[in-house]
Amino acid sequence: MSEKIFKVSGEEFRKQYKEAYESGRASLADKMPAEFFARTAISDEVAVLLFRYMSFLDEADKTTCRYLQEVKKLIENGKFQHLKECEGLNPQVIDMIDTLYEKRLRECCDELLCIAMTMYRIFNMQERPLQRPEYKRRTEMAWRAVNKARKDKLIELSERKKSLKESPADNIPLAVKVKEHFDSSGMRGQEEAKKIVAMSVHKFVISEGKDRNPILLEGPTGSGKTFMFQLLEEMPELKDLCFFNYCASDMTPNGFSGDDISNVFSKYERMARQKMKKGENGLQMPLGIIFLDEMDKIIGMSNTDSNGEDCNAIVTAQLLTAIAGTQNYGSVDTSKILFIMAGAFEELENSRKKKREEHGIGFAVNASTKEKENSMTGYDLREELEEIGVSKQFLGRVPYIVHMDRLSRAQLRQILVDKEHGVFGKKQKWFKRNGKTLTYDEDLVEEILDRMEEHDMGARGAAAMLETLIGTAEYDMFANGYKNLHLHKGMFFRAEPVFDEQKGKSRDK
Repeated sequence: MSEKIFKVSGEEFRKQYKEAYESGRASLADKMPAEFFARTAISDEVAVLLFRYMSFLDEADKTTCRYLQEVKKLIENGKFQHLKECEGLNPQVIDMIDTLYEKRLRECCDELLCIAMTMYRIFNMQERPLQRPEYKRRTEMAWRAVNKARKDKLIELSERKKSLKESPADNIPLAVKVKEHFDSSGMRGQEEAKKIVAMSVHKFVISEGKDRNPILLEGPTGSGKTFMFQLLEEMPELKDLCFFNYCASDMTPNGFSGDDISNVFSKYERMARQKMKKGENGLQMPLGIIFLDEMDKIIGMSNTDSNGEDCNAIVTAQLLTAIAGTQNYGSVDTSKILFIMAGAFEELENSRKKKREEHGIGFAVNASTKEKENSMTGYDLREELEEIGVSKQFLGRVPYIVHMDRLSRAQLRQILVDKEHGVFGKKQKWFKRNGKTLTYDEDLVEEILDRMEEHDMGARGAAAMLETLIGTAEYDMFANGYKNLHLHKGMFFRAEPVFDEQKGKSRDK
């Protein structure tokens, strides 16, 4: 509400309204919101109601302004638990205030709060008994709205818990569904990472955000870190969650040009608001999963500015409070967000390579060392990350630190040729939907595998390579009516693709 309204006494309200009424300018009340509610979030319609009702108050009700002023101040300061200190408020009103604001959700609540409080005062006034039935009716309408919101919230919570828990018709826990979705969607290897992420998401959702364990995924480019997040996002069971993918290397300290942490959560908030649902406390923010990629660019290296300040250390410190769930940004409650962070941490690979060289040269030694690296525990990783400069404070806030292996050639092959989820498989399905076919030579697959290994590529890199290889051939197929496109190794060296010339003679109709 505007501060001006609380500087106007009940007597002044009554005087202004009386003058307007007696002069036949009762519509003056419609103009009051602009003056008295200039900086409020409530609608003009509600502002008019408030003005009209407060204008009827007798001299004793000048204290109403004081009550509202105290409530306003406490609401703005977030001290909702102290609202009971506002002397003179009815217990029912107190109960409603606690219900509406206990979780600090203000959306769509202010109007109802103001109307109900004002109507309660008017309902108890001694004057104008003829208007009392109308005041009572309006007050009851306000309370019905409150009770309906409470009931809807309880029903929503009950249905949500029922859908998440095991039932005779669906005896599969959410964690198992997540893991099976990873496996069935073409994600190869990474068993430890898949199980830990699946269980963390399960606990987070079942507990409605109370059980949240941030995760740090460490592994080379192409090992499936981002792919894992994308698979979570497409699960129907998680459709009510807000998913947000952000590159941590773009973050800057507060006051610097670029995205500081407040801007990042503002972007998240805009996405989350699209999934807000009406509940007992008005509209409420959904649970969320934020994926922070390239974390190694801020927690594993320093970035000193012209003043000698380490910008990355500042960003890390600001991020820690969000990861811990102790800092809110606007209406975003970070304690309701599961953070999944990822990074390649190339310094770790260099450190491991150096250790392998120190242990000796030879296939047996190197094979043994690599096997040990692929069976690393979270404790081993913590020690390694600390050695390359990651702070103990950050590591202490992340319960799960998981190593993701470099994919083997056999796993990379599956990423390429799997009929259902492979890069070639997906492309072939697209061709089939358009009445075309796509074929390829085995030596082309081997060439792509060589390049994937050389450049640490995963599914995304392989898909991009295939699109580049095909180039304008898709257009040529449609333009010339060809039915089949055949890909071969020579296309990497500027040779033309092979079309089914014979079928191409008859144009598509």
